[in-house]
Amino acid sequence: MADVEDVLSFRVFVDPVAGADAASHARGMEDVARVLHLHAAILTDGHLWHRDAFTLAAVSSPAADDEPHLAGELRYGENVEDEWLAVWLLLELTTAFPALTATAEDGADGQLLLIEAARCLPRWLSPETSGNRVLIRAGGVLLVEREHALADPSGGVRLADALAAARARVAPLHGGITAAVRRRLRGFPAEAVRLSTHRKRLVLPLPAARALAAAPWLVPRAVEALCARDALSMRAAERMALLAPRKHPPVVCRVRFTRCVYAQLLSQRLTPPRAAGFDLPPPSHPAHERAVLSARLTVAMEMAAADEARGAARAARRGERAREE
Repeated sequence: MADVEDVLSFRVFVDPVAGADAASHARGMEDVARVLHLHAAILTDGHLWHRDAFTLAAVSSPAADDEPHLAGELRYGENVEDEWLAVWLLLELTTAFPALTATAEDGADGQLLLIEAARCLPRWLSPETSGNRVLIRAGGVLLVEREHALADPSGGVRLADALAAARARVAPLHGGITAAVRRRLRGFPAEAVRLSTHRKRLVLPLPAARALAAAPWLVPRAVEALCARDALSMRAAERMALLAPRKHPPVVCRVRFTRCVYAQLLSQRLTPPRAAGFDLPPPSHPAHERAVLSARLTVAMEMAAADEARGAARAARRGERAREE
């Protein structure tokens, strides 16, 4: 599980339709989530997320001072470019759909947009007084200043008041903050893909090669399982029930990594089980490095599959107990 420091939390609010009641507005969130998810997938096609992909889900039971909205959390881990790609997506979504207002907050740094624009902030603004004051709308960043809404006891503003100010255009786009954020995002999304992508030619068992060709996102999932391995994962690696090289023909394939995931795979120390068919050449052999990385990734995929199966089994048992109660 990722530390809170490695997580970007974001919310998307939709302007209410005139004459629509609160219940119909809430029901419409699921439809909005599907549209935005498809739009985001098109905008980031070809990008390999380090941990989590960008997703939004309808919040069915918002807090008392909230309105129905969409929310998401993105674990970016060691790849901060994923965090900024998510910010870029929020800017693009609010450009394409003008009725949207978004917020984004880093688990460790809080208002990362304000940090990026630190040189152009008003003196009265501080982490303590910034609550609900920073919004993304119409492809830019809004700052709800003191004259736009009454401050709450913390010095920030109520979310409802901030949204009202944004929708009524009382709080305009802040040119300095927007420009600073856009400078950070210059060249995105292509720049994010370039900065985070590494390709390596490996030799994998045929089922593994087919799986990665269909679902490249399995690579970071597998390496995460390898890095977090426990006794149960190691037992699965010893058995190699699914991907043992002795059972399947080898295939040379070009595997796409994020740079962080590739570095993690390089750093792992693991002896692949010889009984499963891993036959590594000596360290002096030119093919040694490729053989070692191929074996590590194969074992990592076996571990990830075993972890997934155990998780599904636990979920099934919980469901059975719930039905019995």
